[in-house]
Amino acid sequence: MCLLLKDRLPLMCFCGVVTVWYLRTGDRSWIAAALVMSLMFVPHWSNRIPVFRTGRVSEVHSSYIIAVSGRTKALIYTDAPIEPDSVIEVNGAWQRITSVPSFYGFDFQQYCNERGVYWQLQGDVRQIRKSYSIRGLLYRRILSVQQPEQDILLQVLFSVRSDEVHLSSYLAESGFAVSGLLSLLDHLMKLFLYPDTRRRHRLGITFVLALVFHFPLALGRRLITALICRDSDMRNMGIAAVMVMLLYPYCMHSASFLFPMMFYLISRQTKDRKEKTLFFSGLMQCLLFQRVNPLEALLYGFLHPLNGFFWALSLLYLFVPLLSPAGILKYTDHCLSLLRCIDLNGSLIGAGLPFFVLICLSLKGKQQWKKRLILLYAFLLTGLFHPFPEVTFINVGQGDSILLRRPLNLSSILIDTGKPEAWNHLDDLLKGKGIRKLESLIITHPDLDHNGNQEALTEEYIPSEVITEHFDLRQYRSVIIRDLSTIVSGDKNQSSLFLHAEINGMSFLIAGDADQYAETEVIRNYPGLHADVLKVNHHGSATSSADIFLDTLRPDLAVISCGAYSIYHHPSPETVQKLLKRHIPYFVTRESGDISIVMIGPLHVLITAAGEFSLLSSSG
Repeated sequence: MCLLLKDRLPLMCFCGVVTVWYLRTGDRSWIAAALVMSLMFVPHWSNRIPVFRTGRVSEVHSSYIIAVSGRTKALIYTDAPIEPDSVIEVNGAWQRITSVPSFYGFDFQQYCNERGVYWQLQGDVRQIRKSYSIRGLLYRRILSVQQPEQDILLQVLFSVRSDEVHLSSYLAESGFAVSGLLSLLDHLMKLFLYPDTRRRHRLGITFVLALVFHFPLALGRRLITALICRDSDMRNMGIAAVMVMLLYPYCMHSASFLFPMMFYLISRQTKDRKEKTLFFSGLMQCLLFQRVNPLEALLYGFLHPLNGFFWALSLLYLFVPLLSPAGILKYTDHCLSLLRCIDLNGSLIGAGLPFFVLICLSLKGKQQWKKRLILLYAFLLTGLFHPFPEVTFINVGQGDSILLRRPLNLSSILIDTGKPEAWNHLDDLLKGKGIRKLESLIITHPDLDHNGNQEALTEEYIPSEVITEHFDLRQYRSVIIRDLSTIVSGDKNQSSLFLHAEINGMSFLIAGDADQYAETEVIRNYPGLHADVLKVNHHGSATSSADIFLDTLRPDLAVISCGAYSIYHHPSPETVQKLLKRHIPYFVTRESGDISIVMIGPLHVLITAAGEFSLLSSSG
């Protein structure tokens, strides 16, 4: 646990590990432990701005490559067919890799930084020398294959994802790591070879594959574990794990390390093996994927070799193109997608986590692991990880999306959906909150940055109603939403729904891209209008936030949802000055990420994905 938190609390974790080691051993071996622990804080790669113009390609992805020169790694965006291990020449201005933090979404900046990549470039890229490594030749061979097989082979053999390969099952998230081939071969060798012979063959094959593919994490972990630990030897597992963490500092956030290590350790247990497998795999699925599927954990021993089967089939197709892997892959994906029918959405990260931990620690007796497993699923099913009502302003970039939740997910209302490219982040957050069905989806107006995911949300979360036109009042138990405007004109922004929502004693005003004319009309019809929180109209554009509107509304807090400043220049300096002049504090999703207001009785707590925290008052 300390190693998992070392990036956030380095000194505390270092002191904690060394202290525990000293208390457990009572000798001077704590000095060696301290030295090994300190190595984990030494950066493997330089974070200085790159100065090279030529470099070797170490990784190839669908829209970018990773180039290496000396101790410097850099990310380079390109659509050109660049081969791994080739030499490239680049021209352009380097920029820091940045991303806005989120509660549950994928943090691209963290992903890159953990792998020693700190800079990116969008410029001219030219391959000046071909690759003659084995993996480079394999990649070149794949590029000579016709579509759609080419996309399938790239995804299976090199994990280069393509928009043309649509997978909806376990295969979409697991990738097709070559380590699955080792699991498949191991199952086959058990039928014909003695354990010692099988171990030697497995070690040799692992080393060859790791050498060909430049020692990726999945193969490096297997190689280190095979060298240090025999099949029935658990004593050196800690040493093997530490060595993996030294060589691959990012492994503690990688499913390709956590899941195999967890299954390896539990397979050596004698008691409650199935319950422990389901419990710990459920915890990791919650943290990594915001969902739990017990069947995937139980079938891991089959699914992992299945990846190896597709890997071997794809490799064979490159040289003997008799049986295309595309048809078999799609049919298998269709069958495995049936497992998703028992998915439980939810993440451990929520206000209910302390209660879950305390109850787990208090459970004792012979059936403790079964009780903990039941407790985990009970928390997920009932929404106890998120037991309080809350309003979340979701960071969907240049767009709007606001989630209103009653306690325990009794009902969830989503206002606007953001652009289509924000779907993954939006889906991750809804899954992380444990939402499986929306009670209502409200679209303020038909602009793509507000309704771009309407169709996908309707299909995935099946809202009981979809509201796209003006209405008078909607009440969802303790959540009351009124539309204060009746304007219908040729101007879509001016015709936006003008929503006033009340939940747990707090009031919110959410009006899409309504302009100053619409604001003035609403104030004329509702002269005593007030809201505790204002979602600033039109992403903080100068066309909104009229003086009379702000003076009448008197919000205690403003939230501005917008994307990159360099594109739309939102929020406008004029709007920001209006807020500052009236001493209205404000948060911007571009800087703070997701913004949640959690309502714990009379206490209203604001939390942002960037780590900001505040207590709010309310008019109620």
